[in-house]
Amino acid sequence: MSRKLLSLCSIIFFAALTLGCEAELPAPTSEIPDEVGATIIVSSSQTEIPDALSSTNIRQAILPPECTSPCWRGIEPGTTSYDDALTILENHYHPDNVEIDESFINWVSGTSDQSDNGSLKFYEGIVDDISVRFALESLTVEDFTKVIGEPEFVRIAKAFSSESDCAGASLVYSDLGLDVFLYPDKELTGVEKSQSVNLVIFLSPRLLENRNVTDSVMLEWDGYRDYCRNAFAKE
Repeated sequence: MSRKLLSLCSIIFFAALTLGCEAELPAPTSEIPDEVGATIIVSSSQTEIPDALSSTNIRQAILPPECTSPCWRGIEPGTTSYDDALTILENHYHPDNVEIDESFINWVSGTSDQSDNGSLKFYEGIVDDISVRFALESLTVEDFTKVIGEPEFVRIAKAFSSESDCAGASLVYSDLGLDVFLYPDKELTGVEKSQSVNLVIFLSPRLLENRNVTDSVMLEWDGYRDYCRNAFAKE
């Protein structure tokens, strides 16, 4: 075989090899900071939704600079309009994950573990309350109190059974309009640092003035302990 033919074969071989390698390369990507501190990876083919909330980005979700008090991703009870709330939710969670009605808006996170799902209710076109539910182990009491601080009260719900007097515990921040419900701990009815937050409710000033909670007792915050013992002793 002549040298010219060998050279030509070599060129064809390496060209084919290079093309094959290039075909396997991933589409180019760029990183864009997300509003809660996570990162959205944008490629030419798809958008990857950020993973679950964490202790590092929960502060930016609950206390963003645009809010004067605790809110959810810039949606503030008693202040944010229906249209503005819808725009914020669709921009963050994607329109496919948002369900709308005249009196409420629901959303799911769209993440692999559904780390936060929730709903908004409205009064005269303004957000009246926000309910955000968290997946088990996605947000602990310790992480939450690092951001918001310790609560004023612990509310213990009364159980209507012979096995226990208490059904569950929630943290109450009266001055901030926050009720924080916890996943139950089998060993106690109280508050531990490692307990998971189940539900956070953000209340408007209107609801704070008019709410009436029954079948529970409010106890002053006294650190991490079992609050069930003697909670209903005076009844």
